[in-house]
Formats: sequence, structure tokens, C-alpha cells
Amino acid sequence: MKQFKRIISFVIAMTMIMSMFSITIASTSAATKTYILGDANQDGKVDVMDATYIQRYSALMSGSDIEDGSIQFAAADVNYDGKVSVMDATIIQRYVALYDVTGYDVGKTFTFGTPDDDETTNTEESSEDTQNSSSETVESSDDTVESSEDTVESSEETIESSEDEEVTEGYYLVGTLNGQSLWSADTLTADRKLKENPDVAGEYMLNWTFYGGDELKVAHFDGTGIDAWYNDGGDNYKIGETSNKVGPGTVYFNPNGNPEWSYKYLTVQPRSDESSEETVESSEETTDSSEETTDSSEGTVESSEEDDEVTAGYYLVGTLNGESLWNNAPLTNDRKFKENPAVKGEYLLDWTFYGGDELKVVYFDGTEIKTWYKDQADNYKIGADSDKVGDCTVYFNPDGNSDWSYTYFTVQPREDKPTTDESSEETVESSEDTVESSEDTVESSEEDDEVTAGYYLVGALNGKDLWFVDETAADRKLEANPKAD
Repeated sequence: MKQFKRIISFVIAMTMIMSMFSITIASTSAATKTYILGDANQDGKVDVMDATYIQRYSALMSGSDIEDGSIQFAAADVNYDGKVSVMDATIIQRYVALYDVTGYDVGKTFTFGTPDDDETTNTEESSEDTQNSSSETVESSDDTVESSEDTVESSEETIESSEDEEVTEGYYLVGTLNGQSLWSADTLTADRKLKENPDVAGEYMLNWTFYGGDELKVAHFDGTGIDAWYNDGGDNYKIGETSNKVGPGTVYFNPNGNPEWSYKYLTVQPRSDESSEETVESSEETTDSSEETTDSSEGTVESSEEDDEVTAGYYLVGTLNGESLWNNAPLTNDRKFKENPAVKGEYLLDWTFYGGDELKVVYFDGTEIKTWYKDQADNYKIGADSDKVGDCTVYFNPDGNSDWSYTYFTVQPREDKPTTDESSEETVESSEDTVESSEDTVESSEEDDEVTAGYYLVGALNGKDLWFVDETAADRKLEANPKAD
């Protein structure tokens, strides 16, 4: 076997002598090209789009071609296994999310054709030795083989150390995600494990990027296999091509279910920013030097939060303009009802509605939602062709109103589109003097509109309870028809 190796080495040495100049020229040409490992789409940076590009390539989707042996192939093969696969995409995703990718050189720049300067030097020295003595070349190649074996062994240890992110017991996102079938236990990865929601007891959450056509569920992994599915036996949660869920989103999951979620066990909400919890946590570790700045700004943040503090009162909740604003979403002051100055015990809120909106009213006691109106009943729905689409006023009465079809509240279109902005309130205050000056005129005109004996229109008119006749009813008095006896 030794003699055979030496014969092979001699042949290699002679071949190297014959091709020495061509090798030197090729190496010089290749050295002019560089790439970033992980930059699969060749846009000069490594981000989630590179993982997506590889996933599309692996799924044989159009627009994601990677030619074997190309510089793009070298950039995409981040685990150096000689092929571009979903494993490379997973490593890139972990890198982008700031997970530990020790053992992989993602993000580093290499020269195409000569990935390491030391190897180039060794090749040149090896070729010089070949010119002097073929036996020295044999010895040199033996040393190279031994050193490469050491490299392989060290990389194997690194790979083993990166397996710390093992899949442990817990809840995981499964499904057809960006064209990949990730339903079985052997496809589970640590980056798809849901974490406890710090804001809601018993609830879990996961940040993920979704694509049109994705279908998903949540599965429980007991450490050896999947032992529970949510929904078990039900349809998958589907992300439509034109859904607002396409893009960065957060999956909220409750193993006991949530009656306000259409899918019961889970819901997906869009994320306006693409930062993940892992990124936030890692940035907290690397911002020790900026803690003083953060501390100084906390006072400003707290003061602004106090101005926008959500206090006890009645709030509008629902699915509004495609956004789920039920009990899992924080309440905001712009959805808080104000007392109706015209009707005692009644509240109102100006809001813009869209076709498909569904709503209710809740009472918030300062710490949590205590009462729903209606509780356990169908939501108030705004049809796509309803006259309630657009600027409206919601009138609400916690004791109910028998003249309203939904009992507790009704929605009425606004023709004048009044605003409740603070800036308009200042305008109202500035015009109070004008109002006061005109009161005398109004009073004098009211005397002309004295309510006298006759027939009057009464009823629930434009959401207002006008079943009585009082001093304001003059404009509802019927006049005699001059064309009829």
C-alpha cells in the first residue's frame, strides 16, 4: 500500500510540473473574485433573504438558480458539504438571529478558487519542491494529508459543540413553511420552539417570517416524538398570498385555546419591525457601554407612557382593518369611549371602519378586562357593502338600549366626520368665546321654535333615543299637508 501511494504521488508530482504555469495563471485569475460566505443571492450581505433564496432553490422554485461550481454555489454552501440544501438555509437563519454558529464561517469574506492564503502559499512551495525533487513532493503531500486530517477532526469537534441547540421538550411550529415540508419530528429545529409569553400567563409565542401559501400548526414534542397537535384533526392555519400576515409575524399560542381566536389554539399577528427576541436579548448583552444613555432616556420614556396610560373605562376591541385587537393585544387610548354629553349613561367613540370588521366593547378595570358586551355572543359585524364602512360614531350603553339591534351599542355613519384629536379640542376651547356670544342669539331663536300642541315625530333616530316631546322637539313637529284635506 505504501508503494502504491508513492507511485500515485509521483504521478501527481509529474502532473503538477507539467501544469505549474497554468495553475499559477488560474490561481491569479481566481484571486480577483471574492465572496461573503452565506451571501447566496450575491447582494453583498448576509440576511434572511439569502436563507429564503436557498429554500426556494431547494424546493426547485423558479428565480432561485445556483449553478454548480460557481462563486454563488461556494457562497451558499456554508456547511462545506459540497451541496446547497435546507441545512445551509438553517445555518444562515441561525446566524441572522444571532444564534451560536460556531464552526461555520458565515459572514466572512473568501477569495473564490483560493479560500485560504496559507493554502496558496503551501501550493506554491509545494510546486517549487516538485521541481527540485519528486520525493520531496511525496513527503509534502503526506504532510498535507496528515494536516488535513487534523483539520477534519477539529471541525468535527466544532460541529459537535454546535449541537448544543438540541431539540428539547416543548411546543414547536410545524407546517409547510416557504415551500418546505416541516411536519415531522425529525424536521424540528430549536429556532421553531415557542417561548412563554411574558405578558400572558399560559400563553406562548414565536417570531417567524411567513410567506403566501404557508400552512401551519403547533405540535408538542415530548423529547422523543410528537405527542399532540393543535388543532388535532382540524384544518391547518393558512397564510393567503395577499394576507397581511405575509412577512415578519408573531405566532401566539395557547394549549388551552382562546375563544377570541378564529383558529382557537393559535393566531398570527404581523410585526412592524423585523427584530426577533433573540436579537433584542443579544443586543442587551452588547450594550453595556450604553446603559447610562438608556437610563437617562428612561425618564423621558416613562413620562410619555404616563401621558398615554390606559386607565379604567370602556374600550372598543375587535378585528379592525384586518388587525386583531382582542384581549391579546394591548388597549390604546384612541379606542377608549367618552361620555355622551347629550345622553346620560351613554358613551361614544368616533372610529373609521372597514368591510369585514368585527367588534365588541369591553370594560377595563385598570388591570384587566372584566366585562364583555356582548359576552359569549356574536360580534357586531361591518359588511363590505354596509353604510357603516367609513367614518362612524359608536354609541354604547352598558345597561343596553332596547331600540338597538345589538342591545349594548350601535354604529352610525358620520357625515361631518368630526375629530376627537387633542388639537381639535384646543380649537374648540379657543372658539368657546364665539359660542358663548352666539348663545343669546340661539336663545332668542328658540323662543320662536316654541313647542306647541300638535303631532310630533318620535323614535330612535340616528342612534338617539327621541321617544319623547320636549323643548327640543320643535323641528319634529308635523305640518298640515296643503294638498290634502
